[in-house]
Amino acid sequence: MAKRRNFSEYEKQVLLELVNGRKDIIEDKRNDGRMISKKESAWEDLRKDFNARHGVHEREVGSLKNLWKNLKNKTKKAVADDRYFHLVYFSTEQPI
Repeated sequence: MAKRRNFSEYEKQVLLELVNGRKDIIEDKRNDGRMISKKESAWEDLRKDFNARHGVHEREVGSLKNLWKNLKNKTKKAVADDRYFHLVYFSTEQPI
């Protein structure tokens, strides 16, 4: 099995742009049958739009979902680290 290509910064930006247009469906917390079907359809449409872009490598839904999850987690960690830094260095309160 060949190693998959890493996502370029451009591909990450494309994904963020495409997810932003479908965020209300993709990030919906409901998991009933109807919403799951809508989410699958939204991801499939996103995959088609992503792969239609010039300058990107063809990707599957699973890789795009995984990148989205990783980008969200990195962002959450960066925000938490920044809050902690400000709490430690700029606050009179003690960190937890």
